[in-house]
Amino acid sequence: MAMRFQSPSGLSLHLLPAGAALFRIHHAATDPSRCSPLAPDITDGRGAAFGVLHAADSLEAAFVSLFLRTRARLIARAYAQQRMWTALSFSRPLRLVQWRDDAASSRVKAPALARREAILSAFHASPHIDGLAYRPDASNTGMTYVVFERALKSGALRELDARRFDVCRDQVDELMRRGGAAWDESPTPGSPPA
Repeated sequence: MAMRFQSPSGLSLHLLPAGAALFRIHHAATDPSRCSPLAPDITDGRGAAFGVLHAADSLEAAFVSLFLRTRARLIARAYAQQRMWTALSFSRPLRLVQWRDDAASSRVKAPALARREAILSAFHASPHIDGLAYRPDASNTGMTYVVFERALKSGALRELDARRFDVCRDQVDELMRRGGAAWDESPTPGSPPA
């Protein structure tokens, strides 16, 4: 369980204890610790691009954050079956800014997203901040984390468990049901008929 405390600057911080499980959904062919660039034009204070690792405190929160972040509730099964979830943990605590801004929602409009990217750049400039923590949506499914790439380099990351979506189909179907979503069974372009 993460603890909240006030930093000297007045920011509300979320301390994620060492060993806490983080759930990440990623392409099955991709290393789960691979950071993705935030955006090509988002850089740190020195002009260097930085990567982030998206994860959550539960599989359900990670699922909501990736698949159910828009109003569309029809998800391509072929797309989802190429994914897997991995539970990861850090060997040291992570200091994350508790973000309560509306821009934390992926349903925000472009100007708010530009503001979010500017805020992420500003937080990345502080060497004492490892990333951000926010709720993925109003459903209160859990916390979502944006962990800066440098935290992966400074704290040993280990894999606790991993499962492919095509192997744990019942579990994924239950996440879809709870999220009020449905499968689009159409084959992806270029795939052979079933």
